[in-house]
Amino acid sequence: MSFTTRHARISEREDGTIVLSNAIDLVPVSMTMVDWLDYWADRDPDRCFIAEKDQAGAWSTLSYGAARAVARQKAALLLRAGASAQRPLAILSGNSIAHAQMALGAMYVGVPVAPVSPGYASLSSDFEKLSSVFEALDAAAVYVERRAPFERALAHLAGRFELALLSGEDEAREPCDAATVPARRSQVGPDTVAKILFTSGSTGAPKGVINTHRMWSVNQEQLRHAWPFLADTAPVLLDWLPWNHTFGGNHNFGLVLRNGGTLYIDEGKATEAGIQATAANLLEVSPNMYFNVPKGFDLLVPLLKGNEAVRRSFFKNLRAIMSAAAALPTHLRDELLVLSRHELGKPVPVLNGWGATETAPSMTLTPEDSVVASSIGLPLPGGEVKLVPLARADAGEYELRVRGPNVFSGYWRRDDLREQIFDDEGFYRIGDVGRFADPVDRSQGLAFAGRTAEEFKLLTGTWVQANAVRMATIAALAPLAQDVVVAGENRDFIVVLVFPNWDACRRLASCDANANRGDLVGRPEIVAAVKAGLALAAAVGGGSSTFARRAILQIEPPSFDQGEITDKGQLNQANVLRQRSTVLAAAYADVPDDNVICL
Repeated sequence: MSFTTRHARISEREDGTIVLSNAIDLVPVSMTMVDWLDYWADRDPDRCFIAEKDQAGAWSTLSYGAARAVARQKAALLLRAGASAQRPLAILSGNSIAHAQMALGAMYVGVPVAPVSPGYASLSSDFEKLSSVFEALDAAAVYVERRAPFERALAHLAGRFELALLSGEDEAREPCDAATVPARRSQVGPDTVAKILFTSGSTGAPKGVINTHRMWSVNQEQLRHAWPFLADTAPVLLDWLPWNHTFGGNHNFGLVLRNGGTLYIDEGKATEAGIQATAANLLEVSPNMYFNVPKGFDLLVPLLKGNEAVRRSFFKNLRAIMSAAAALPTHLRDELLVLSRHELGKPVPVLNGWGATETAPSMTLTPEDSVVASSIGLPLPGGEVKLVPLARADAGEYELRVRGPNVFSGYWRRDDLREQIFDDEGFYRIGDVGRFADPVDRSQGLAFAGRTAEEFKLLTGTWVQANAVRMATIAALAPLAQDVVVAGENRDFIVVLVFPNWDACRRLASCDANANRGDLVGRPEIVAAVKAGLALAAAVGGGSSTFARRAILQIEPPSFDQGEITDKGQLNQANVLRQRSTVLAAAYADVPDDNVICL
């Protein structure tokens, strides 16, 4: 049975609260994710599980049988290092076979895995977030595949915490007695903590989200309801999304492990340089499912349009395309549909999903027959979304709260937060705002309308829906804007900081790839196009709370160290505005300078 709009349950209460759920009942889940490792290792031990490029550029592979054998070895190593259910393993590494082997080894014997953003250790200058993560964890050990990228960070940690350093460069010299592994493996059950995934820390120190095997396993079963073809088609992914985030580490890695698929690790990233590595890999790997964030699609679409060989290989076996982490701009969705129709004679479904680290991660998903581009879909089987009317004038918008077997029970060693993060019915206050994508036909699902913390008022007292302004501005400026940040709290009008798509800017200005960014932002063609885009957004939007009157193109990329961007390429609006207060002051000057583009 396909996951379609007709499976919605909609319950309305007298106070205006609405509860959405799925009419399909979810069968109780008793499997753990390491049970699936055993299952595939027994059933098809030689099947390729993970592949990565070696130094010579050839694909190096890990089979399911080898993955289990190595997991048992790593498990013994971790137990000797003192790791336990109470003392986790921290991993400082990018996506790799070695990372996967160590993580599976930990989970195999009930040791929680905490994959930490490598950027906290390699890109940071003060290691503030890294220290807060290790302070919260009380880890027994930290694993690094190679020491060199993290020498300063490891020295910093060694001076503050008692933990064993495990390195991929030393493991061959550390034989371990695996006699204790079977007993510890037998104790791993659905309620065992599989992972501790850390939030971005945008509103304080990063918090550790407890992810049990039940949460993760349930979410994978929910996805099998959404994509019934997984019952007889093993997923083949080419994926770069970092495993320290729930999209790459839970959704995609778990999709492969649960369904006996193959994950090709893409060394490319959502950057102008990284997309070239992705292009090269796409010539060798034809995925049947493809996942990315909007910034990644923004870079991928022009490549698919301009390179026939890459386009043909990309679409050859493709069954579904999905964007998450932020809403996919409509123009990118439309272009993907056009490209797939041109290549295959029919469109490949372009799906949206919504969830969080706290929901393991998928809470809703658009069905294949969705006709509303902005929809994030309906709850997956077993999940509930409560819509609480917002106590302000914007009719039709709700605070979203979630409940279900894939929703977490709390943060690691932060029981003090329970009362503020869950309501009296046990729904998690996720902090997002939503509305019905089609107010007339509610079965079309929800649309994401922003974060409660990002909504603000103009001096007029009018509420600004920051995400709606962001999406409208990106659409109006397409393809020049890769992303925008919306400002205007307690101001007379809205200003947007625009992070340009530099390749699109160069094409518009007929410049070569070496054109200076500082020169580009002042080119008449680009200024005129941005001004026209602002005018279009104003004409479509209507009131002053729906469009920006001024824009500034940002030459400096967002800073990871300052918390402006995550390693998924997702902007943090609050931190961007905080770090660029001088830019904003110039934008709001009575007589703006030449860098400010005005309507």
